[in-house]
Amino acid sequence: MKTRVFNDSDIHDYALNRLFGSNVSVDDVSRIELHNGILPSELESLVSTRMGDGVTVVNQRNGREPILFHSGVLFIPQYSGFGRRERYEEMIEAFVQISGKDIKFESKERKDDPRETNVAFDNLAYDFTMGLFVPSERYDAWRIFPEHDIGEIRKIIFGPTSAVAKQSDVVAKGESEYLDAQIIEVEGERILNLGYVYSDQVGILLDKITREYDAIGRRNGGVALRVGMLGRVGGLAYGMQRHDLVFPHGIIDEVDLETLDGSKVYPIHNRMIGENGHRGVNLNVTSVINESPEDLRLARDLGCVCVEMEVRESVEAINRARRRYHNNLNVGFGFVGHVSDLPLQGDTLAKELDSDKGERNAVRAVLYGLTH
Repeated sequence: MKTRVFNDSDIHDYALNRLFGSNVSVDDVSRIELHNGILPSELESLVSTRMGDGVTVVNQRNGREPILFHSGVLFIPQYSGFGRRERYEEMIEAFVQISGKDIKFESKERKDDPRETNVAFDNLAYDFTMGLFVPSERYDAWRIFPEHDIGEIRKIIFGPTSAVAKQSDVVAKGESEYLDAQIIEVEGERILNLGYVYSDQVGILLDKITREYDAIGRRNGGVALRVGMLGRVGGLAYGMQRHDLVFPHGIIDEVDLETLDGSKVYPIHNRMIGENGHRGVNLNVTSVINESPEDLRLARDLGCVCVEMEVRESVEAINRARRRYHNNLNVGFGFVGHVSDLPLQGDTLAKELDSDKGERNAVRAVLYGLTH
């Protein structure tokens, strides 16, 4: 039987930092509802209609989506996608099990219909992309950058906007509750910065973004697009430390771990390969809470130096674009990871980073790769 990397104390601390905050403690909560396929503003309206005024936004210690609280119930709007849903469900279920608290948990579908939920993940990404490019007047009300034309930008960086802003000049801030966005300038060149994305969300977005760029290429005799991405990774290689940089050149998916012989690796044509960092294969997983040391050691034996959740979705979307749009769109991709935890050394994500050193270095590496 496989064991968890996370022990009960890790699960408790990890969930506590992400679900509760300075104004709402675990003792205040009797029920948690995860609402899938719905934006925060829509959920707030539904909660107010159902329960009346008095909705509070939780001051999370480590926040992503805004979590709402009313009359003992936590309401979580989850609009990123399938992977984010699974991650929330596993974290909350594990936390409730070990907490000793009488907390009820329900993961809810949009309009009580699983198909509505699945379609919403795609539609929300579509609406966001149309708001970026505004391909016709009927999308004008969705416009994310009122004064700027994204179609003239040829480079994109996926990464936390606050971190990227520290190493660039911010030209414009986007207006969207779906995803943070800003236009930055580096060495006189404008770049679109899209914020923190989860698992399949980045693949869904890239499918739609590359389709728009193909249309631009068809109108303009071809276009070259460069996409860079940075993110946290768990370090698997011997001798790794928190904040180290990682430049993966291949991917093994966790579902294939026990059937691979180490030679069948999904390639990453990583344009960001640098000198000061670790190189090797990345293990793609769907869960943090349920990672096992047995699987991680097997992955390390097969050449994996890191573990994370977004790169495979990104690479598959980029490679689809290469195949579909090769006559009009030349697209390149690069990823730089920074080590946030060392799961095989008992150093898990339950312990927060002590500085932003790794993130700063990863931003610098991706911006350099995009502009040189």
